[in-house]
Amino acid sequence: MILKNNKQFEDIKRKLIKEFEELIKLQSTKDFETLYLPRNRVLKLNILSEDKQKQLLINTGCTFLIQIKLFSNDIDNPDYYEMSFNYGVLHLTYGEEIAKKFKQEFLNITQPARNINYKKHDIIKVIKTASKQLTYICKFLLGVTFFLNGELSDAAIICEELHNEIIRNKINQPVINYLKNNLPYRCYEINMFLAIQSYDKYNIAFDEMHLETFLIYLQKANNYLPDTYSYFLLMSIFHFIKYRDIKKARECINNCRKISENNTWRYIDAFLTVYEEQSLLTAYRKYKQAFKIQYNLLILSSFIEHILEIEPHKASLHFALGLIYDQLGDQELMQQHFNAFIINIDGFKQKDALLSLVASFIDCEITDTCLSTSKIK
Repeated sequence: MILKNNKQFEDIKRKLIKEFEELIKLQSTKDFETLYLPRNRVLKLNILSEDKQKQLLINTGCTFLIQIKLFSNDIDNPDYYEMSFNYGVLHLTYGEEIAKKFKQEFLNITQPARNINYKKHDIIKVIKTASKQLTYICKFLLGVTFFLNGELSDAAIICEELHNEIIRNKINQPVINYLKNNLPYRCYEINMFLAIQSYDKYNIAFDEMHLETFLIYLQKANNYLPDTYSYFLLMSIFHFIKYRDIKKARECINNCRKISENNTWRYIDAFLTVYEEQSLLTAYRKYKQAFKIQYNLLILSSFIEHILEIEPHKASLHFALGLIYDQLGDQELMQQHFNAFIINIDGFKQKDALLSLVASFIDCEITDTCLSTSKIK
């Protein structure tokens, strides 16, 4: 924090900074440390340029720098002041792209209170207000920095603490109003990323613990921003994986259909239809629609392969994998799964239509038990 002259620096440090430090310690479970530089120190170190400020951050180990300018109508005996949050600079460790986003976040949150004007007799009241706003700004920027850098757990702690503090604050101030509008989305976003992280970990180790944390983060995200498309989409996956609850999974998919034009729900809908084994021709039509939408089919195939390992009797899953590997262009795996499906086709309705459909994917002769491939298209 850079201030205009020594006398003003000492005055602001004694009033605003002291108030700021008390607030930041009171409101935070994480430790914060602040370094203050008066104007003469800034000039001596020649750190008015952004490159020099970044070097200062490296030398001090600080995460970011905020410049506060204080102007007055008289240095020795002022009775009118103007304080401004001038700009913010982020530590080089975070990279150029994150630094750009940090600057934009700084502009967004400080814009409502860029300049604070006050007279001498209002100084105590204004200092308290300014220090509280500074506390909120610093915490928010630190939370955003952690989030942008993928440090999601730290981002969640800071942003959720700040959210809890802000919603209890009834004061009508620009920075507080900005945070009231912005923080629920931030907390939602962070918890959604944590949920996806947990789900990815589950898909690697298939540990139930990761499935439970997946649900916890989804529910937390939903508390901040209720009933979003992503929430219902991921909850449909949870209901299936945890309980094989097709009914609840379909309820979630129906909500997705109503909320957004994003049609990725079609992949889950098609999979549930395959899993139910009632009409594989319907499932085929649903997959045809789904394949028009960009999706990571390798992750999808891995997911279905895992379900098949747990439930090897589900021959319909071979049918789904045949369709997916055909889409991926892996003709060997396509043939392998279609053959495995045909071996178990007797239990399915519309057997002849299904045989003809599978034959349309592979140039083959159909026998009683399998597809004998003569030529792959």
